[in-house]
Amino acid sequence: MSPLGILIIVICTCLVALAPRRWAIFGMLCGVLFLPQSQQFFIGGINIFGLRFLEVAAVFRIFARKEYTSIRLTQLDKLLLTFFIYSTIIFLLRSSDGQAYQIGLAVDALSCYFAFRSFIKDDSDIRWILRMFVWILVPFTIIVTIESVTTNNPFSTYMGGISYGGDWLRNGRLRCQGSFRHSSLLGSVAASFIAIYIAALVGRFDRKQAWVGIASCLVIIWACNSGGPISSVANVAFCWTLWAFKQHLKLIKRGLLIVLALIAVVMEAPLIYLPAKVSSITGGDGWHRSFLMEISFHDLDKWWMFGMPLSETIDWFPYHTPGTGFADITNQFIAYGLDSGLLAIVLCVAFLAAAFREIGYILKTSAHANNSPTPVTYITWGLASALVMHIANWLGIIYFDQSYVVWYLQLAMIGSLRNQTERFSAEQALKPTADDNPSSLNDA
Repeated sequence: MSPLGILIIVICTCLVALAPRRWAIFGMLCGVLFLPQSQQFFIGGINIFGLRFLEVAAVFRIFARKEYTSIRLTQLDKLLLTFFIYSTIIFLLRSSDGQAYQIGLAVDALSCYFAFRSFIKDDSDIRWILRMFVWILVPFTIIVTIESVTTNNPFSTYMGGISYGGDWLRNGRLRCQGSFRHSSLLGSVAASFIAIYIAALVGRFDRKQAWVGIASCLVIIWACNSGGPISSVANVAFCWTLWAFKQHLKLIKRGLLIVLALIAVVMEAPLIYLPAKVSSITGGDGWHRSFLMEISFHDLDKWWMFGMPLSETIDWFPYHTPGTGFADITNQFIAYGLDSGLLAIVLCVAFLAAAFREIGYILKTSAHANNSPTPVTYITWGLASALVMHIANWLGIIYFDQSYVVWYLQLAMIGSLRNQTERFSAEQALKPTADDNPSSLNDA
């Protein structure tokens, strides 16, 4: 732990624990960008990253101030909670190795998600977050640009412990990663915020900050020099092109299924090799991702019930992950399956489907109530675009560093907007109508 890392932890922890709730979110995002996982303590054999101090501060805060009482549990909340409880219990029953790590993953996820659910009340909070985020995004972008130009990572220089993941040069240019553990993870975080900043541009609110945010994120993606983030931006752009056809979502879904069916017929290889085809355009390593899906399906009988040890994947590829000697599991869904079996994947898909249902409810209710799009509508579409991007990402990478905080922040935004929409609908239902007002009848 470096002195600079300790200083950042102290400042961010104070923001999370003591500042107004919006500033608590700001403190968490500061930790995401400026606290590499190399900033850590080992206490009692447990690895405590700097961000975990912020998570603990957030949990203590919401219980001490009873901020959690504002949460009205949605189907998404319940399914997410069920997924992590089930997958963690199954892993602990099956394996005696890596138990502390698995518990840590569940604690990280639930503490971040429900802390953000407590902090975010409505769309005004989300708009405030987007406006304030650019104040730390811009200096972070400058640091990443310096890394790209000088091939020297300032985070490694001043905090240490950061090493480049995978092939750190591509076409003679550095694949920057800033404070993250891989360039693709850094680029994915940037692409997910582009999805939401576009909402501000299309909706014509907070446009100056939106332009700055989008420009900064694009510079970061350029510096990453990785195919995954480029594909993520393409996914976001595609989702936003569908905005013009938002009234025909069912038709769009059917059309996409037909397109996939046609691709499956035309392709000589199975449809799971579509990522390999796409990566040949963006410069990524899609063959590994596609073959991983094929070999894992082939060995489904070994892990479908309760998962299986990663050591049994040693013969899946002719090459292995440095440091472990096992297969490089670059698919989040398969990782959940190997940890806790096929039902864990089903529960994961269930909470993702619930997130889309929440989005559909918000869009339908807000449009019906206002007869025209509102900031809630635009932000919700931006979150839907980010959600599609994250799911596509999970076919090719696991969020194994602080990027998970951004994922749970954006997922929590969906749940909070659902609660806001429900409150608005309830208030509208209680308002007296003209038929209920005797004076209006007399006037008539």
